[in-house]
Amino acid sequence: MAETRTRSKSRSRVKVDRHGRIVIPAEIREQLGMHPGEALSLRVEDGQLRIMTIREAIRQVQEMVRKHTGGKPGLLDEFLADRRSDSGD
Repeated sequence: MAETRTRSKSRSRVKVDRHGRIVIPAEIREQLGMHPGEALSLRVEDGQLRIMTIREAIRQVQEMVRKHTGGKPGLLDEFLADRRSDSGD
């Protein structure tokens, strides 16, 4: 299934439960192409929590590397492809 990227800005107000958990609303999960059991990447950037799928994190890294390699495939692309196949993505 292809991941759909969208620029729409969904907002939801959620609460952190006593165990530190939050629920990501279905509409947002759908927009991000998140599936049950999927690993996510979390980072704090400028005081904000950024959540993305591992697929999207890999895509962003590949895009950054391509800017420096002129789009030519290289060792990093091979490494990331191997990692994806190992993780089942």
